Order: sequence, then C-alpha cells, then structure tokens
Amino acid sequence: MIRPASLLLALLILGFTSCEFHHDEVYEEPITSLTYIFTPDNGTTVVLQYLDRDGEGGQPAVINSGSLAPSTTYQGQLQLNSLGKHIPDTTSIARNPENYQVFFLPQNGLELQAGYNDLDANGSPVGLKTTIHTGPSSEGRLMVIIKRNPDKSAAGVVDGNITNAGGKTSFEVSFDVRIEANS
Repeated sequence: MIRPASLLLALLILGFTSCEFHHDEVYEEPITSLTYIFTPDNGTTVVLQYLDRDGEGGQPAVINSGSLAPSTTYQGQLQLNSLGKHIPDTTSIARNPENYQVFFLPQNGLELQAGYNDLDANGSPVGLKTTIHTGPSSEGRLMVIIKRNPDKSAAGVVDGNITNAGGKTSFEVSFDVRIEANS
C-alpha cells in the first residue's frame, strides 16, 4: 500500500525534475528605433532611421531612407532603443559585445561596403561603429541585421558575411539607399 505522504513526495520530486528553467534565455524587448548616422570627412551627414513608437502590432514603422555621395568614406554610428530596459539596445550590446554582431548587407545593386570599427574582448567585430565606403552612383537596399550569439569564428563572419553566422536574428530592417552626386 502506498502511503499518502510517499505519494505526495514522489509527485513533488517528479514535478521539480520535469520543470525546465532556461536561465540563459534572454527576453528581448522589440526595438522601437534604430538610427544609423553616416558622417563623411567632408560633406553632409546622412541619417537612416527606423521608428516604431508603439512596438510590434500597432501602427506600422516609419522608415526614413537617404542618399549618400559616390566614392566617399563615411563613419557610421548605430543607435538602438527598445520599449523596455531589456536587450537589445545600444547600451546592452556595448556591455555584452561578445553576444552580438550587426551585419550590413547591400542589396539590389547598391555599391557600398561596410567595415567594422569596434571589436569585442576577443577581437571580433560588433557593428555599432563602422566605416562605409561608397562606390559609383547606384541605388538599392541596405539591410541591417542584428544577430545574438553568432558564431564569430565561422568562415567570413568577421568580415561581415552573415552566411555562416548562425545565432538568432534579434532585429532586421531594410533601407532604400541611393548613391548619387550632390548628396
């Protein structure tokens, strides 16, 4: 005969051992704004911006695109904000740079190359600070993707190739960009 106390103890043990707690998982608030500032040595500063004041679901995000000058080098600065105090935002990524990498992917014929100006403690790129080199006149899209826990040692990842990065996409936005004279 099974005693009620023994049955209760067995159920409690079973209950505790079957529960999973993932303390390494991070709840991420949605990014409500991303501002990418391009500052040339000479010329006009250009700002690309994604703004979603109410977060996912409500009103659609506003995306402001821009034009860059051909054959120009820009210093890029990425700024992020979220609704809450959870990651990812600029401060959180700066505090935990080993856990993140931002990828900059020109598409549809956009003549642009991005290089990293910030590194984590392991010497791997982060992407909050960049150098952008524009080519000849063109237009296309610049996709900005933030990956959490990418494999920064995988082939091409340190050079900004997202193909082997793995990890989880925390955020993704695409800007229409023109490279044209008089920008």
